[in-house]
Amino acid sequence: MAKNAVIVAPLIASYSIFSVILSRIFLKEKLSPRHYIMIIVVMFGIALLGLADEL
Repeated sequence: MAKNAVIVAPLIASYSIFSVILSRIFLKEKLSPRHYIMIIVVMFGIALLGLADEL
Protein backbone atom coordinates (compact mmCIF):
# COMPACT_ATOMS: atom_id res chain seq x y z
CA MET A 1 0.00 0.00 0.00
CA ALA A 2 2.81 2.45 0.82
CA LYS A 3 4.42 1.84 -2.59
CA ASN A 4 1.33 3.24 -4.30
CA ALA A 5 1.46 6.41 -2.21
CA VAL A 6 4.93 7.17 -3.58
CA ILE A 7 3.52 7.12 -7.11
CA VAL A 8 0.14 8.72 -6.44
CA ALA A 9 1.42 11.81 -4.60
CA PRO A 10 3.42 13.22 -7.56
CA LEU A 11 0.59 12.42 -9.95
CA ILE A 12 -1.86 14.37 -7.83
CA ALA A 13 0.62 17.24 -7.65
CA SER A 14 0.98 17.19 -11.45
CA TYR A 15 -2.63 18.29 -11.99
CA SER A 16 -1.38 21.87 -12.12
CA ILE A 17 0.94 20.94 -15.00
CA PHE A 18 -2.00 19.54 -16.95
CA SER A 19 -3.96 22.71 -16.21
CA VAL A 20 -1.14 24.78 -17.69
CA ILE A 21 -0.94 22.58 -20.77
CA LEU A 22 -4.70 22.70 -21.30
CA SER A 23 -4.78 26.47 -20.83
CA ARG A 24 -2.11 26.75 -23.52
CA ILE A 25 -4.13 24.59 -25.91
CA PHE A 26 -7.64 25.88 -25.32
CA LEU A 27 -7.21 29.41 -23.95
CA LYS A 28 -4.12 30.28 -26.03
CA GLU A 29 -2.17 31.37 -22.95
CA LYS A 30 1.39 32.42 -23.71
CA LEU A 31 4.10 30.44 -21.96
CA SER A 32 7.75 31.34 -21.69
CA PRO A 33 10.53 28.89 -22.49
CA ARG A 34 11.08 28.59 -18.73
CA HIS A 35 7.52 27.27 -18.34
CA TYR A 36 8.09 24.61 -21.00
CA ILE A 37 11.36 23.54 -19.37
CA MET A 38 9.69 23.13 -15.99
CA ILE A 39 6.81 21.14 -17.52
CA ILE A 40 9.34 18.78 -19.10
CA VAL A 41 11.30 18.46 -15.83
CA VAL A 42 8.15 17.60 -13.84
CA MET A 43 6.96 15.06 -16.42
CA PHE A 44 10.44 13.50 -16.51
CA GLY A 45 10.40 13.22 -12.70
CA ILE A 46 7.03 11.49 -12.76
CA ALA A 47 8.31 9.08 -15.40
CA LEU A 48 11.36 8.31 -13.26
CA LEU A 49 9.14 7.53 -10.28
CA GLY A 50 7.12 5.17 -12.44
CA LEU A 51 10.24 3.42 -13.65
CA ALA A 52 11.71 3.22 -10.15
CA ASP A 53 8.58 1.42 -9.01
CA GLU A 54 9.08 -1.19 -11.76
CA LEU A 55 12.61 -2.05 -10.60
